[in-house]
Amino acid sequence: MADTIVDDRAVFTGIAAFYSYSMVFVPFTGIDNHNNNVSFGAALLASETAETYKWFLRCFLKAFGKQPDVVVTEQDPAMKKAIEEVFTGSRHRLCMWHVMHKLLTKVGVTLCNTTDFKQRICDIVWTDSLSPAEFEVGWHSVIQDFDLSDNNWLADIYDMRELWIPAYYRDELMSGLMRTTSRSESENHFFGQEEAIVKAGKKSRQCQNCKEYGHYASTCSKPSKKTGVNTKEKTFYTMSADS
Repeated sequence: MADTIVDDRAVFTGIAAFYSYSMVFVPFTGIDNHNNNVSFGAALLASETAETYKWFLRCFLKAFGKQPDVVVTEQDPAMKKAIEEVFTGSRHRLCMWHVMHKLLTKVGVTLCNTTDFKQRICDIVWTDSLSPAEFEVGWHSVIQDFDLSDNNWLADIYDMRELWIPAYYRDELMSGLMRTTSRSESENHFFGQEEAIVKAGKKSRQCQNCKEYGHYASTCSKPSKKTGVNTKEKTFYTMSADS
């Protein structure tokens, strides 16, 4: 996805799985030192087990020679286990958008659309101005007010709050990656299209061909001689001047 991993701001925005040709397509998306979206690599995997992901991460390390400072993924136990064992020096975070995207289905459309529940949850989640203690007080207040103490999904994401709530890593430089999906989703949109892998290969070859042709044209061809006016125009102007 990029030439190299760069400085301490090299952050992966996700490992996203797509199903095509009965295999799992896993792209690595990140940022470079210019804060631009880059594609570090991708793989076609036969399964989504921890062992398969560990093999993939080891291949990445062999190619780049450095672990990313931060890895942001979806909620996947196999990915989590692989990252813990292979990227031992990386900080693992969960994508906030993917967690919150499940809110409607896990809590219910009626509660989200007819009360201020969703707004109150978003107010304490989508901010880095709260301390951990302030977040916990706000969370418990919402759970109590809407009688959601028996909701297992809310309990689960609260237990893993240190992996995705900004209150717990306000001092970490995240380049806004935990609060936006524009980087990973733009890559996912492209690779998720029909025959995207074939298109990506063709696009890569086209870019390489254009680069090679440009190099050839600039070093091997003779530049054409250009003048301000052609010979006939020069003759016309000369005759006009003589008359």
